[in-house]
Amino acid sequence: MAFEDIYDGYVLIDTSALVALIDDNDQNHDYGVLALKELKADINVRLFVCNLTIYETYTRLRYKFHWAKAEEVWGTISTEIQPRRIEYRASYEGRTREILQNYRAYKLSFHDAGCAAIMIEAKIARVFTFDTDFSIIGFARYPDL
Repeated sequence: MAFEDIYDGYVLIDTSALVALIDDNDQNHDYGVLALKELKADINVRLFVCNLTIYETYTRLRYKFHWAKAEEVWGTISTEIQPRRIEYRASYEGRTREILQNYRAYKLSFHDAGCAAIMIEAKIARVFTFDTDFSIIGFARYPDL
C-alpha cells in the first residue's frame, strides 16, 4: 500500500485509546492521558475520530462495565478530546474488504480495516492507539510503544 501525500499531523483516535482514557483501571490509562495531552499541545496535530470507533468503544465499555460508563464515550469526545468527526460510509466498504483480503493472514478486525480505509482516504498518517494492528498495515502509531 502506498502512503504518498499522507499528512503526519493528522491523527485518528482508535478504540484502545478511547477505552484507556475512560477506564481509570485500564493498564494504559495514565499513559493515554499523557499522550492525549501531548497531542493536544502540538499545534500541528488535528485529531479525528470515526463513528465506528465511537460505537465500538461504547460496546466494549458496556460489556465490561455498565450503561453509564459506556455513555462516557460521548462526554470524553466532546469535552476532553474535541476531535473532528469522520463518518464511515458505505463507499468505504470496498476498500475495507480489500484491506481485510490483503491482510487475511492477520486477525485484523473490520473496525481496524475500516479505520485504515478512512485513514487512506483522508490522508491520515498516524493513529492514537495501543493496538499493534495498525502497524501491520503500515501506519505510524502514537504513542509508539
